[in-house]
Amino acid sequence: MKPTTKKIFFGEYSSPEWFCMKISLMFVWLGVTIPILLKYTSTNYPVGICQLFDCSIFLQNWSKYILLFLILAASTSYLFEYKMKLFTPIIFFISVLLCTIQESNTVRNWMGVLSMVLFAQSIAYWRNSFNLNQERVQFSVQVTAAGYTLAAISKLQASGLQWIWDAPRFSLQIMKIHHWIYLDFGNTLEIAKGENLSNWIIFHASFISFLFGATLVIEFFAFIAMINKKCAFYYGILLFSMHLGIFVFMDLVGSVFLFAVIFMLNPLFGIYNIIKKATYDPFQNLIKRNIF
Repeated sequence: MKPTTKKIFFGEYSSPEWFCMKISLMFVWLGVTIPILLKYTSTNYPVGICQLFDCSIFLQNWSKYILLFLILAASTSYLFEYKMKLFTPIIFFISVLLCTIQESNTVRNWMGVLSMVLFAQSIAYWRNSFNLNQERVQFSVQVTAAGYTLAAISKLQASGLQWIWDAPRFSLQIMKIHHWIYLDFGNTLEIAKGENLSNWIIFHASFISFLFGATLVIEFFAFIAMINKKCAFYYGILLFSMHLGIFVFMDLVGSVFLFAVIFMLNPLFGIYNIIKKATYDPFQNLIKRNIF
């Protein structure tokens, strides 16, 4: 293996790697938070922190634009590593607030891990460790891996290994999920899609049990990704393959896999290296100015 390749995949996390992760994470964060902020004007069925105070005050015309400005300012500061001790907690709070606002309008939000990743990064910066370059990524990997392992433990606690053999009954959950999507977005095609997938699961019961068993094992041992960068990379490939299989055979996409891709595989950094090798280093000026 060439020294450069070895360094990229198995060494310490570099500043360009971290910058690529930040770009990917902010793309997801802005794609989640801004549509929620612009869509809602009230919290009709308060849950979580919206039960502690009236979250709708952030959805009035004047406060909505202030919050939108804060989102853009915080994300820009985050990307360019400016006052991270201040802006990482702000980004975390905004994430929790807007995801709770969405759930307070009876629309299920699947991005809880996003808030936890931002919280973990905030802890890394407030620790002010000499190993910050490693910890800010490693903490994010740990939160992501913990999400998978806890999901497996939850399944085992609820059903034990019977969860594998009862996999064909997941057809009911499929129907439930697609009815949720129909209620959230009003797309009647989701009901028909749910019925087709449920029938497919029933007629391929043995294969679905195998798929569930493999998924349970992969999720349970996700903590292996916490060991080091090398383990995170290889386990990221395994998790991506698992989600690809779930999508192909069950048309389901989980939100946690986004963070496995960002922090374990970091595809944007791969693209950066291809561009750097083929033409020039697009981060050259940022590296010279130490902006990461």
